[in-house]
Amino acid sequence: MNTYYGYLPSEHLKSLIESANQAMLDSSSVDKRRDIRDRLVKQIVNELIQTMMKDLVAALPPGDKRTQMEKVTDTVANTSEKLIGQILGKDDKKVLDQNHEFLVKKTLFKDSDGHARVGFLMKPELHQRIVASLDRIEQGHGKEEQEKIIRNVIDLTDAILDHFMMGFAQTLDLGFIKRKLLPIAQSAISGGVNMMTKRLFPKLGQAELERFAVRYKPLFFRCLLYTSPSPRD
Repeated sequence: MNTYYGYLPSEHLKSLIESANQAMLDSSSVDKRRDIRDRLVKQIVNELIQTMMKDLVAALPPGDKRTQMEKVTDTVANTSEKLIGQILGKDDKKVLDQNHEFLVKKTLFKDSDGHARVGFLMKPELHQRIVASLDRIEQGHGKEEQEKIIRNVIDLTDAILDHFMMGFAQTLDLGFIKRKLLPIAQSAISGGVNMMTKRLFPKLGQAELERFAVRYKPLFFRCLLYTSPSPRD
């Protein structure tokens, strides 16, 4: 069975996915398809940041620790938004077709329970390592797993950026200057997540780590087929 990371899209994101699929089938104008593509990409990234960072920070009790982490999360969100605005341009039909193929075949799929997911195929070693560590936390060994969790979150962040940023960028017709922006933005986002992870997890107690494990474990799963869905099937 294949190993995946994937979150459940909101109803708004499902609607955008449907609109993108329908615009492709209807051979809609380039302007219409471009507008849908831009809104879809922004929403995917917004929900990814919500799932990976904001939900975790929101689970913290009010205080200085939470306020600091919220600032880091906002920085990552703002950097991502600026990058999207810079790399998404007035692309032609060929590029839009490439964008759609990447989203449909490599990012949108159904899990083994038939639920629509937004994510990607993971390397089995990373998937196994993360799930094993989350299992250990749920068994009461949170403090023993802290160093592993920090490493796992950093490695997962790199995998997410490789797929959603660098992978998607390969489907765009970017000039030299825009392509030079990508590793800079990737480093900034990765650095923000790494800083948050290294500061946050050593301060979490067993109960907080268990909440983290319960929240994140469903994002990692196995299924036989990687199936591109109609999101409301």
